[in-house]
Amino acid sequence: MSTELTANYKGAFDGHLPVGSRPALLIVDFVEAYLLPSSPLYAGALAERALDSCQRLLREARAAGVPVFHTTVEYDDRGVSGGLFFRKVPALKCFVKGNPLGRFPQALQPLPTEVVIVKNYASAFFGTSLASSLCALRVDTLIICGVSTSGCIRATATDCLQHGFVPVVVREAVGDRRQEVHDASLFDLQAKYAEVKSESEVLSYLHSLPLSTQPSTPAHLQPHHPAPSPSTDAAPSDYYYSAPSQHVMVPEGVKAPAFVQVAIIGGGLGGLALGAALRSRGLDAHVFERAPDLRYQSQGVFHCYPNGMRALERAIPQVVEMFKKSGCAKPVCVHKLRKADGTETASSRDFGLFEQQYQSASVIIPWTHAQNHLASLCPKEAIHCSHGGRDFTEEGAEVTVRFQGQPDTYTVRAHLVVVADGAFSTLRRRITGLPPEEDSPIFFGQKNWNAIVDTSSIVSPTKPVHAPHELVKLVVEDPPLSCIMCPCGHGQTFWQVRVEAWHFDGRGKIGAAGLKEEVIAYLTRGGGGGGGGGGGAAGAGGGGEKGEEVPRQVADIVACVKATPASRIYQRGIYARKALKQWSTPSGRVVLLGDAAHAPHPDPGQGANQTFEDVHCLTAAIDKIIADIGADKVQSAEMNALLPAAVREYEEMRVHRATLVQRFCAKSGLIQRGNELVKGGQARLDEHLAELERFRDWLFRYPPDPTVAPPAVTEVEMIDE
Repeated sequence: MSTELTANYKGAFDGHLPVGSRPALLIVDFVEAYLLPSSPLYAGALAERALDSCQRLLREARAAGVPVFHTTVEYDDRGVSGGLFFRKVPALKCFVKGNPLGRFPQALQPLPTEVVIVKNYASAFFGTSLASSLCALRVDTLIICGVSTSGCIRATATDCLQHGFVPVVVREAVGDRRQEVHDASLFDLQAKYAEVKSESEVLSYLHSLPLSTQPSTPAHLQPHHPAPSPSTDAAPSDYYYSAPSQHVMVPEGVKAPAFVQVAIIGGGLGGLALGAALRSRGLDAHVFERAPDLRYQSQGVFHCYPNGMRALERAIPQVVEMFKKSGCAKPVCVHKLRKADGTETASSRDFGLFEQQYQSASVIIPWTHAQNHLASLCPKEAIHCSHGGRDFTEEGAEVTVRFQGQPDTYTVRAHLVVVADGAFSTLRRRITGLPPEEDSPIFFGQKNWNAIVDTSSIVSPTKPVHAPHELVKLVVEDPPLSCIMCPCGHGQTFWQVRVEAWHFDGRGKIGAAGLKEEVIAYLTRGGGGGGGGGGGAAGAGGGGEKGEEVPRQVADIVACVKATPASRIYQRGIYARKALKQWSTPSGRVVLLGDAAHAPHPDPGQGANQTFEDVHCLTAAIDKIIADIGADKVQSAEMNALLPAAVREYEEMRVHRATLVQRFCAKSGLIQRGNELVKGGQARLDEHLAELERFRDWLFRYPPDPTVAPPAVTEVEMIDE
């Protein structure tokens, strides 16, 4: 804009609106119609550049737990729903229902927990539920990106202001057909209706948000889109929002069905996977989750090994390809032992060979991606948030479930209740009958720090912290720790540091004040951070928060931590559960599944994989009943009478095998905690890897091969006592 015009506006139009602490992201009309040169609405190079910026904003918003809304345009065949607007702009015909130009591009596919607003006019507010949805979430600031700057962006920003939300238009993330029109629109928006900010400013704003204040999407605002494409050894408790300590009340007016065939308590990976598997077979299965929503953001990943993948292939075949496309498939695992002086030894294992050995790939996938895929396979009416299981009673062929924060009169009855509410299960004790002192989560004297960060943001002092398909498992002598650094898909890196910690309160936390400084202080204590042996400095780029020298043996780890916004670093204690000889009540109508039954130490990465085996085995037992009675009787009294028999068969298939896995994982965790691998050197590492290989060769042959005997795994006192 000219200096004369700027001066003319100064004084009259130079006010500013402070941004709030509860933002949402709105992506306006970024569909193929504006991106394909063959489209009459093609918005040109500016829109293509805006798409790149929009992807970065979307990724950061998801990571920060910010609610995301997408808009698209759709008309009936005659355009009646578009009124005069449809007549004024003939090119809008490309938005008639069914036209492929109305599809979202692959890079901006909405997640199942994100809201899609269908609009008919320029403004995303006009004639839609956007304003009421933002009010329900208590949003105060709306970050706006998309197309076109002079049209829908301008109209939406203006209405946003008029509805009482602070509109923030991201300069690089909006586009138009001509630069001068784009610039003039942004100038006028800043002058009168919105705050126009750079992408870097908005990213910094998202990084600075205290996650505990972020709004979470109510269950009634969570559509489930069919099989969405992805956008983006953690346990299911590794949510981006830490679980609330208080009971979550069921929102007024929201009521679950009074009766369901199968009630699944817990909306983590196991609960959603079982819900999807059973509903695909025609059973009336419903998932009940304690949190007010599925809390779809996480800083954790898990490694879906061949046994987990093959279990999913049999239970929910369509999810396997989703997983493969969402993470890092067929990684090469590199085990490293690093001495205090920075010298190291390494050995590698190509996990890509698993496909030949065990007929299945292995994938490192963010926990949130897996949950979103599984949630997309369950209809929204079958997922009930704000419903944490509190208690149950059995009477005949029915189980009555009561919920946290609700009177005893608020109940759901079912013929089968599957308890999949995690390692800190509320209902496990009701099933086992054991007092807390005999059956509480077992603390291993360790804690994790971990996060997911853009790989491009990690400035390593020497070489990249990992190769494109390399899973680095690192054990450091001083300071004593074990570490993982690996790609997890979509240009992101997962890092995790595990250290001894003999005092922990049992619940994870994220973005806690001073946590990033605590991590860096621990890592640098052997050199620049003071204390212990060290070795030389890491050089520029790998330093701590104040630029101090960093010991070379932790330089790559520090680089990962330094690249991570403080608000994203997650801390949790390492817990497992004791092995049980039976997972169900005597009636066989209430049964445990997943971590609630057999949470293992996470070191060999079997938590989620064992959960998927559970899902497959319970589903397979039910499949046998369906084969006997006929698919037309899946919701019949005959089927309901036979469900306890399926539970017994499930336990026969799973209890002993899961116990062996729990024991092996506990032994592996104790080796890790004692830093034995560094103390014993390469010979001890080779011995451990050989043990691990023998165990995996039995474990990964799934379904279990009866001709392959399980390895000898002795009892572990803390697991078997």
